[in-house]
Amino acid sequence: MPLTVLGHRNRQPVDDLVGRGAVEAKNAAEVARRSDLVFLCVTGSPQVESRGVRQGRLLEGLAEGAIVADSSTPSPNSTLKVAAAIAAKGGRFVDTRWCARPRRRRRAGSRS
Repeated sequence: MPLTVLGHRNRQPVDDLVGRGAVEAKNAAEVARRSDLVFLCVTGSPQVESRGVRQGRLLEGLAEGAIVADSSTPSPNSTLKVAAAIAAKGGRFVDTRWCARPRRRRRAGSRS
């Protein structure tokens, strides 16, 4: 299955993935157009919203039935807003923030 990535300031991991066969997209809409499953790995609500629900971003290229998994730590209100916008485009939203490293889960109060 092909991997599409969106670059950022730290080029080393992006260049490594491209060297292994991944395709680098020019923007978030292109990532969505090329993907059935999109993982968002950003800091929090402002970043998720700016990359996802604002015009010209991820939603623009999202296909019906696509899944967007958010592993950031957004606010509950933001999560609901983003999930609704994705659902309106026919996509599905998954909040995956509790899939973090075990040490991080313990700090957040989880016992698993």
